[in-house]
Amino acid sequence: MHSGTAEPQFARSRSAAPAAAWTFYALSIVAFATFGAACSHHSLEPVVTQAPYYRWINDEPEWSPSGRYILYNHYPQTDVELANGVFQIWSLDLATGATQFRAAGSNAQWMDSDAAFTFSTSGIYRFDLASSQEALLLACGGAAQTSPDGRLLAMIGSCSSVGGPGPALFDLATNSGRAIDSLGAGWVGSPSWSPDGTQLALSHIFDSSGFEHLCVVDTSGGTITPLTTIDALFEDRSATWTRDGSWIYWDRLGVSGYDSESGIWRVHPDGTGAQMVVQGGFYPTFAPGDTAMAFTKFDSLHVFNIWISDKDGGHQRRLFAASDSSAAALAPPSLGAASPEAAYLLQQHGRLTSTDSRR
Repeated sequence: MHSGTAEPQFARSRSAAPAAAWTFYALSIVAFATFGAACSHHSLEPVVTQAPYYRWINDEPEWSPSGRYILYNHYPQTDVELANGVFQIWSLDLATGATQFRAAGSNAQWMDSDAAFTFSTSGIYRFDLASSQEALLLACGGAAQTSPDGRLLAMIGSCSSVGGPGPALFDLATNSGRAIDSLGAGWVGSPSWSPDGTQLALSHIFDSSGFEHLCVVDTSGGTITPLTTIDALFEDRSATWTRDGSWIYWDRLGVSGYDSESGIWRVHPDGTGAQMVVQGGFYPTFAPGDTAMAFTKFDSLHVFNIWISDKDGGHQRRLFAASDSSAAALAPPSLGAASPEAAYLLQQHGRLTSTDSRR
C-alpha cells in the first residue's frame, strides 16, 4: 500500500512550445525571487536562499459514478512502489478505506459505471475492475472521456483512424471514429462531457500566445461558447461538469500579475458567474449529487495530495492522512521553484515531455 491511509470519515500533449514556455516562466520566477532577495539587502555579499522542496504523492482524482471509488494518479514514494512504473493509477474504496494499484498510466476516467475506466499510455486502454484486465481501444491519442450513455469516447489527438487533430468521437461499439465537424487544430487537453451528453467542455488555444482557454462546444461543432477571457494571461484546463450540469469547474494558472488567481474556478455553461472556488487547487471532481468535491493542492509542508471539500470549496479536509514531507521520496523534484504554482508547472513539464500523458 502506498504512503497515506484514507481517513474513515469519507464513506472522485501539451505541445512542445507551450511546455517550454511554462518551464522558462517557472525558472524565471526562481531567478527573479533570488535576485530580489539579494537586492533587498544593503550588503553586496551574495545571498543564498533555500527554496522549499515540493513533493508529489497523489493527484488527478476521479470520483466513480456510484460514488464508492476514487481513481487517482500516484507517484512512487519507495523503490518497491517504483516497480509498478513511474506513472501509476490507483483506486480508493471509500466503503472500506482500501487502496489498490490498478494500472501503469495516467488520465484515468470512469466509463458509464464503476465496472471500468479508460486510461492512456501509448494509446487509450479500457481497464475492467472485476478481472483487472486491460484492453486496447485505440493505439493512439491521449486523454479521453466516455459519454454518459457509454457509447462514445471523446478525445483529442492525432489519430488518423478517428480524424484529428481536433476533438473527435470514437464509437466503442463499431470501433469507428470521426472528427467533430468544423473544429480544427488548436484544441488541447481532455474533453469533458456534459451530463446530458450534448456538449463538451475543453480548452482551446485561440491565438499565438499558446495559452489554453476554456470553452463549450456541441458535439456537432456548430456552436462554440468561450467561457474565459481570451486575451488574459491564464492557462485554463482540466474542465469537469458538476453532476447536475449547472456548473463547469476547471484549473486556472495565472501568470504576469495574475498569479493570485491560480486555483479551481467555476462558471455556468453559458459563461456567466465565473468565480474562484479553491485558491491553489487543481483537478476538481464530484461525488454523486454534488455533495462533495475532491481535488488536489499543496499543504503547508509543500506536499501535493488529495483533499475533500463541499462544492463551494468550504470545509476542506485531507482525503489521506498527512505525510512527513521530510521523508525520502522518488517523486519528481521541484527544481527549486519559488512558489507552488511554479513547482506545479515544472513537474507537469517533466511529466508531459517524458510521457505525453495529457494529450
